[in-house]
Amino acid sequence: MPGLVDMHVHLFNSRDLLLYLANGVTTIRNLGGYAAADSILDIRRQIASGQRLGPTIYTSGNWLDGDPPFRDINTVVRTPAEARAIVAAQKKAGYDFIKVYQTLSPEVYREIVRTGRQLGIPVTGHVPSAVGVDCVLASGQAGVDHVGQLLGGDAGDVAQRARRADVGVTTTLVMLDRVLTMRGRPEAVESLLALPEARYISPDTRAFWKRAPYLGMSRADPSKPMYAAAEALVRALEHEGAILMAGTDAGIWGNEPGYSLVEEVIRLKDAGLTPYQALRAATVAPAGFLVRWVRGAEQPGAIAVGGRADLLLLEANPLADVGALRRRAGVLVRGTWFPQDSLGRMLDALAAEYDGELRPGRPP
Repeated sequence: MPGLVDMHVHLFNSRDLLLYLANGVTTIRNLGGYAAADSILDIRRQIASGQRLGPTIYTSGNWLDGDPPFRDINTVVRTPAEARAIVAAQKKAGYDFIKVYQTLSPEVYREIVRTGRQLGIPVTGHVPSAVGVDCVLASGQAGVDHVGQLLGGDAGDVAQRARRADVGVTTTLVMLDRVLTMRGRPEAVESLLALPEARYISPDTRAFWKRAPYLGMSRADPSKPMYAAAEALVRALEHEGAILMAGTDAGIWGNEPGYSLVEEVIRLKDAGLTPYQALRAATVAPAGFLVRWVRGAEQPGAIAVGGRADLLLLEANPLADVGALRRRAGVLVRGTWFPQDSLGRMLDALAAEYDGELRPGRPP
């Protein structure tokens, strides 16, 4: 089958790249904001030239936000003039997308989208609170990067409007579940860090997860009505024929790179999609979106003559059971074959490297 595409990740360090490949994720879209953001363009060039092993990377620049920003690391944009300058600078630097965030003013938001359209760089990201869903869907924003950002109205109506707006919606059900599970529950992080795959998470990322802002909030309703609403919206978006793309927010609190995309596809199936629809959201749909919006993008997510040779060989048919994504014989990455046992040895070496960093006297 085609290699998987994760349309929403945050690359903390280059060692996380192995986790994507080992889970059959051959293309990622990095959406800025964290440790590797300053070097992501270099990392992308090194992978493309064969100097470094990793999935093909598409990336936004740092998050554009209002004053005060939702997070201190965001790039603050106060005026339309600043918006024009920052969008132009990110375009010139070589980023593929502009990412908008939560506290932008409507005036600045409109100028970001207008300048992006003028310069040929698509805008994706959140629904800024002062802008609202209606304005975002009417603006020409290319993508909304969490299905949860569209919650609040009738699912069928929102899905119809998203389809008419031709906006790509990234799912991130895994992250929504992590947030609701972790709210007011520090023990939830410890449970995630006790999973076998947590061996491949760096000490710095483990420490970052333990500082998740949700841990200090009041506990979420254990029935998780917000998650159920997100599942209903996913079903409605699929039913209406909207552009539905699998993404995870990997790297963020409790969200394991690579492993979480396989989980995301399974969650899409559990939400009511057919195995084909769930797999399409992690292959064909994001591939079409990337080719449409990124000049020069090669076609991932499809098996066709002339396509990029990013393929998975599985032990069972994922159309019968999407859990077959966990039963890989190997991964073909840009034409180079990696048997799964070879990738497993690479993961073991990475775990040993992290064990050495967790030396006595250094907090986990």
